[in-house]
Amino acid sequence: MRGAAFYGSNFNGANLSHSDVRGASMDGVRFMLANFAHAAMDGVEGHGLDLMDADLTRASLNSAELTGANLSRVHASEANFTNADLTAATMTDGVFNNADFRDATLTATSLQGADLSHARNLTQHQVTDACSDSHTRLPPRLTPRLCGEK
Repeated sequence: MRGAAFYGSNFNGANLSHSDVRGASMDGVRFMLANFAHAAMDGVEGHGLDLMDADLTRASLNSAELTGANLSRVHASEANFTNADLTAATMTDGVFNNADFRDATLTATSLQGADLSHARNLTQHQVTDACSDSHTRLPPRLTPRLCGEK
């Protein structure tokens, strides 16, 4: 499925663990409750992609374009978001233990209720560009920018 185009498709609940979808076009696709554990998703274009409640454990999303994507309540422990564009994405109530955010863009990203307490390479600049609330959990060295409560 590497480089495939999924425009507007519905794959809710799909099992794509260990799959290779690098470079795929997934604009507006629904993958709610999907399993992407250990998947290679580098360079995916997923503007408006819906991954609500998906399992992204150890998935690689290096350089993925996820502007406006819905990552609410995802389980993304040890996922790789290096260089990912998460502009205006919704990451509310997600779990990101040991997820790598090196050079990721989080401009206008909603982190409300997200657990990023053990995220790696998350910077104050990224957190300041994003929107948090009192339920957002960040590494101890970072201060959230509060934008409102859920």
